[in-house]
Amino acid sequence: MKPIVLHIVNDFSMGGVSSVLYELTKYHKKSAYQYVILNLTGKGDASVNKKFEALEVPIYNANFLYTEGYTLIDQYKKAYFVRSCFKDNKSVLDIINNIGPSIIHTHVLPFELYVLRKVTRNINCLFIHTDHLVRLSENEMKAVSYSLIKFPFKKFYKNVHVIAVSDAVKNYLVKFGINKGLSSLQVITNKLPANSKTISYVEKPEYKVVYVARISEVKGHVDLIAAWRDLPKLNLHLYIIGPDELNGRIQELVHKSVINNKISFTGSINNVSKFISDADMAVFPSHKEGLPIALLEKMQIGIPCVVSDIDELKSIITDSQNGLIFKCGDTVDLIKKIIALASDLNLRKKLGVSAKLTVEEKFVSKLGGIDKEYELLYSKLLSLNNN
Repeated sequence: MKPIVLHIVNDFSMGGVSSVLYELTKYHKKSAYQYVILNLTGKGDASVNKKFEALEVPIYNANFLYTEGYTLIDQYKKAYFVRSCFKDNKSVLDIINNIGPSIIHTHVLPFELYVLRKVTRNINCLFIHTDHLVRLSENEMKAVSYSLIKFPFKKFYKNVHVIAVSDAVKNYLVKFGINKGLSSLQVITNKLPANSKTISYVEKPEYKVVYVARISEVKGHVDLIAAWRDLPKLNLHLYIIGPDELNGRIQELVHKSVINNKISFTGSINNVSKFISDADMAVFPSHKEGLPIALLEKMQIGIPCVVSDIDELKSIITDSQNGLIFKCGDTVDLIKKIIALASDLNLRKKLGVSAKLTVEEKFVSKLGGIDKEYELLYSKLLSLNNN
């Protein structure tokens, strides 16, 4: 009988977590492991739900209860004073007990990771966590908070085998000393399956610019709209693709602004790859990432990209070599880079070709898929656990 790997996610929303999980489970029928998915909240985008249902992987939906709040005080409350969550989430424990996994592999927020470990402390299985995001950064909190917040986070991660999706994610765990309490820490870089398609580099009366990301505070949509408002007319059409977590706030910004170049909001769409296949440019103004699949997917088909200068993106893009980099939050610099790309076909082609080569060299699995890399890890950890 195949060992059971239970993947646990917050929800089936569009984004890097669901993309990675899809790559991990899509060949489950040929795998040495049996995969099961637990959607903690039962929520998600219809397009993502449909994609996973087509895989025929068993999916369980729960009604996981947890407290919101991301301030320093909230994090300390979650780490040291929240006890009701363990009792309130007994239904999650019942589901996990019925599945009987050999491995619980989580892709959740640190606090949920902590609660799940507590809830399942009497279950005899390996506990593995993939960290998809640089969660703590100096520029978003005061010095005192920055020095204190590591203590609850150490508690959240304690005694877990952690896989970081990039060196940037690993480095933040090391910087905060979180790695010292882990069972193990290693990097398995987000990767894509091979793809030989390439966009066409031609002059057009209107250029298609794409940004694929959930609409949220950390993704830089406010910066992007501010830049688009102040751009001269360049016959650019920006498509913002992804679910809205800000309740129409970004759309309202557009509505109140005088925009020279078009903007369309598509929401979540069923086939993002097809939609971006005729794009001419892409933007990625995010303030926080891990190693974004959405960026790699654009680069893989040769779309030239303008990205913010956060470490997570600079580990992929080198300015003027395989993309353009602007100072995060600096809309004037963002405008400058968009104009440079929009006005120079040769530059777009040069950067696009180099971007595609970067993905082919660094972000396509040599084993045939990222699922194979994780299965090697599962086998290694199970063997160590049994000895």
